[in-house]
Amino acid sequence: MTTTEEKQYPGNAQWIGHDNPHLLFAELAREQGPVVPLLGRRRLFAINGLETITEVLKGQAGKIKRPTSLESVQSGPVIRTLPIKDGPLHREQRGIMTRVVNDFIMTRVPETEDGIRQAADFIIEEIATGQPVDPDLPVGAGVMSYVYRTNFGASLTREEAFEAARRLNTLSFMKSALSGRFQTFREELAPSVRHEEFVERFDVFKRERNPLYEVGVKYLAEHQHSFDPDRLRDMTDGLIKANLDYRREPAEGERLEEEDILSGSLFQLFGATKATTTMFVIYALHYMATHPEIQSAVREELDSAMAHGAQPGYLHRDKTPFTHACMWEMLRHSSLTAIATFNYETKEEIVAAGRKIDKGAILFINYYSTTRDERHWPDPEVFDPKRFLNEEGKVDSAQVDRFLPFGIGSHKCLGGNWAQLSILTFFATLVARCRFEMAPSTPKKLGQHAGVFLIPHNFELIATRRESTA
Repeated sequence: MTTTEEKQYPGNAQWIGHDNPHLLFAELAREQGPVVPLLGRRRLFAINGLETITEVLKGQAGKIKRPTSLESVQSGPVIRTLPIKDGPLHREQRGIMTRVVNDFIMTRVPETEDGIRQAADFIIEEIATGQPVDPDLPVGAGVMSYVYRTNFGASLTREEAFEAARRLNTLSFMKSALSGRFQTFREELAPSVRHEEFVERFDVFKRERNPLYEVGVKYLAEHQHSFDPDRLRDMTDGLIKANLDYRREPAEGERLEEEDILSGSLFQLFGATKATTTMFVIYALHYMATHPEIQSAVREELDSAMAHGAQPGYLHRDKTPFTHACMWEMLRHSSLTAIATFNYETKEEIVAAGRKIDKGAILFINYYSTTRDERHWPDPEVFDPKRFLNEEGKVDSAQVDRFLPFGIGSHKCLGGNWAQLSILTFFATLVARCRFEMAPSTPKKLGQHAGVFLIPHNFELIATRRESTA
């Protein structure tokens, strides 16, 4: 790897108060190159572009770590979760969680899809009124019914699902809990004049995430009381068994604590699945309502596949390539995951796009930049699912690899396949069974609350059930 001499730019101060840091980082990268210095109390850089992000997170994975020196990753439930760990403990916890997801989700795809379709029908029952409706709470409640069943084996009543969504799964909750994560990093790393503001926002962020942890702890206690190793009911039971197996292994070196494997893993699985699935479904409904010609093409493809025995969803995705391509284009165009959920710190000097970055620097990873690279995405602001299809009309895997909705490197999302299963099955089922159109108030371009995720604004649409396919 060679380095090049280039002009040194002063650290950019705009990011400290910018409403859309992902846009700012991408704009500065076009002017300065993919490595953008930022003003702060630490050496800070925003890393942009597919090649440079891959070079850093995958090519030099051994030279970076999570910045455990930051207060925002030193307290509360997050210290027990996989994303902030590195080295052997990260590999061990990731292995445990991956096995549990595979055992209870990816080896049971038909059963999982059935649960998703039940949740989709829950949503349809609430929104298919033929009148303008905000899908926020109904989608949140439907997804909660699915997530509770998968994680905890719990069957929620309608009232329980809505109450769970009101507490933990509305767009307003996500705005506070998820947008707050980037704000806490920003305020902690910004010049000290902003310290009081950081403390206030950090307190809000901690308050919002604690209820999620408490839900997992409650169900975990109930499962431990009734646990039967010969009859594993759900992922909570899977984690309990994994912890027992781990404790029987010979102890060598630093070990995961029981709370890491149980509460920490459950907190991550529960929180991540509900939030990303809910946001995607809400985006999908808006894309379909505002692009009726694409909605019609998806429905026509689904109807044809179902006429030949296929079910809408992940298992038969090869029979519905345009629908599958729509999923990828919605992920790209919305750029749901805009900035890496946690940033990185260099353990030693690295080189990114020919630029040396010293040990101890903090890195923000701007995944959004990979979704707007015109070399790969001509007219990137246009919503066009066909860009993910090859000449044979199948999903182009090389094109899928040109952006990073699930991250890259050792900290990439461990549930990427599960996420695809969930969001594709929700999307396909909803379009197969409902029609969506704009209400008078529906914006053609959906606003977003910026942070590590781009959280959609609330909106109204009109949904009507297709009785013949219900």
